[in-house]
Amino acid sequence: PPPPPPQPAEQEQERALQTRLFVEMTFGLCQREGLLEALGVEHARFRTMLEHLAQGYDHVNPYHCALHAADVLWSAHALFRGLPAAVRDAFAPAEVMALYVAAAGHDSGHFRKNNLFLKNSGHHLAEQYPTSTLENLHATNVLGVLRDPQCGISGWTKLGGGGGGGEGGEGGEGGGASSGRDDLLSLVKELILATDMARHGELLGRYREWVQRTRGSANDCTEISANICSPERPGAVLVTPTAPTEPHLAQ
Repeated sequence: PPPPPPQPAEQEQERALQTRLFVEMTFGLCQREGLLEALGVEHARFRTMLEHLAQGYDHVNPYHCALHAADVLWSAHALFRGLPAAVRDAFAPAEVMALYVAAAGHDSGHFRKNNLFLKNSGHHLAEQYPTSTLENLHATNVLGVLRDPQCGISGWTKLGGGGGGGEGGEGGEGGGASSGRDDLLSLVKELILATDMARHGELLGRYREWVQRTRGSANDCTEISANICSPERPGAVLVTPTAPTEPHLAQ
């Protein structure tokens, strides 16, 4: 016979456990990699942001839960750290943070249905987001947390060269900070949208074209970063920058 459904107290314990693991694993990674210091992120504020991200996951979802998000985050980190040091160094701290935040929040709000089901059932989300339906939902949830004035990135004092002025703040640094925040939000959104497996063929094709186009400049790590982290990059995929330095990985 199937196991009895969990009791409310057990569900609350599971939620608390998943939230704690998600927060500690994400916070610990970002702190260890020096991203919090580099971007001027207050520790308590960042923990609050992570708690809000964790709330976007259903703890009774057997797969798309906060533990899955933490697993994807550390897998992304492992792939990134596997790149040659010269390539890793070409990425700014804000770009690395965008990668980690996108990985941590990439399934926020998932409710155990796929895009095809939502389309065929006439779900309102499929009408709102005709393409990459769930991915747009996930991105919207994450960007909402990042824009939260109480815990979001407006308090990151070193983001994009801005001081502590905040968005629309006084002084000459406010515009730079605002631009840095916009760039990070745009990158997080693009990374999450790129997790739509329906786009795999498109992204892989752009990736292969980029490999051929940049093969002659394999050691130009600045160009590698520019191609990956610009709006026209061949796809927000973690292994992309390995191609010029490790051509066999392009196959």
